[in-house]
Amino acid sequence: MPADIRLTLPQVSVRLLPFLIVAWTRASLAIVIPGFIATFDLSIAEAGWVVMGIEIGSFATMIGLAFAMDRLGAGRVMAWGLPTLGLALLATSLATTTSLLPVFLLTIGAGIALSASASNTLMASTGKRRTVYLGWLHMSFSGFSLVVPLVAGYIVAAYDWQTFYRILAVIAILILLGYRAVEGTNPCQVTTDARMQGAGEALRRNLAIYLGVFFLVGVQGILMSWSYMYAVDRYGVGHAAASVAPASMWLGVLAGRAANIAAGRRFALKTIMVASCLLTMIAFMAEYLVSSYWATLAAFAGVGFGVSGAFQHGTAWSSERTPSEVGAASTFVMAAAALGVGVWPWLVGLAADAFGFASMTPVAMAGLALALASFAAAGPAPRRQAGVGEAAGQE
Repeated sequence: MPADIRLTLPQVSVRLLPFLIVAWTRASLAIVIPGFIATFDLSIAEAGWVVMGIEIGSFATMIGLAFAMDRLGAGRVMAWGLPTLGLALLATSLATTTSLLPVFLLTIGAGIALSASASNTLMASTGKRRTVYLGWLHMSFSGFSLVVPLVAGYIVAAYDWQTFYRILAVIAILILLGYRAVEGTNPCQVTTDARMQGAGEALRRNLAIYLGVFFLVGVQGILMSWSYMYAVDRYGVGHAAASVAPASMWLGVLAGRAANIAAGRRFALKTIMVASCLLTMIAFMAEYLVSSYWATLAAFAGVGFGVSGAFQHGTAWSSERTPSEVGAASTFVMAAAALGVGVWPWLVGLAADAFGFASMTPVAMAGLALALASFAAAGPAPRRQAGVGEAAGQE
């Protein structure tokens, strides 16, 4: 088992803050997609490719990182990721035609992958404290994401989506400066548990976990991308009310990730993830059966609570199963999530274009059924002695 690493408050802060820009980029998609549709004259199906373009770039980058993170070091990856993301957001905001838009979207995805994977690996490399630090990391993502639909909604209504992206570009550079000030100016800093011994072993042993994350986070991506337009289409609400739909999901995610820190100390990770799938299915079924906007907001919060543990427990679970390949294991989790966030909203976009947004729930339920099967098939984490933030007898 790797050494127990205690981080200082400044170290925790600068490892959390990159998730702010990642969260604000991803969680604002439901708000900015209508702007993309208007600016570039896109159909609903074509708008789904906005999300897909970002996530293809993110997934491709993360696959490469899974085989290279432990060689490069998370510090170097962070030094590349934040400026890449900032410049890509700025370039996208200046685009007036779709000619270069795919390149900009792919680069946004690459910047997200570099920044998020570095943060995730830095937190996963803290030995027995990883479940606590990963919990803080992904809870902070939820907190950042909770407010962004409201902030983005205000900025987009008062100005436009381009202004919002330019603000994010500036924030990305400021976060990079803060990270370098605390962690040092050496971008080659290596903070992972060990050099890569073979990412293929992490992939082989944890494939079912990664598939489960792909499906479960994909369902989260559906609400991230389409909850705003779903609310407008089904209930005819205005911009302000529709902006609350993604925010309600993120409120559930925030509450869930706080609860998951405690749950990870008491229950087996496999048990938690199977229960999470079942809870999310119940929330979607309730939303489908109760035709009320307020009930939908409550159901979306329930969905958020259910999907909330995918990142932190998926990372902890796979890292425990392959402790010598933490960088590869954690990055494969991020890659699976990125692919899910791209594929499942795209599928809903196709379905909505053909059958309307009522098709969102059946697509999501299919993804949840597959997530449940994948987590049920995955092997348990090894038993270990209780550490800081972890339970004895963890499966």
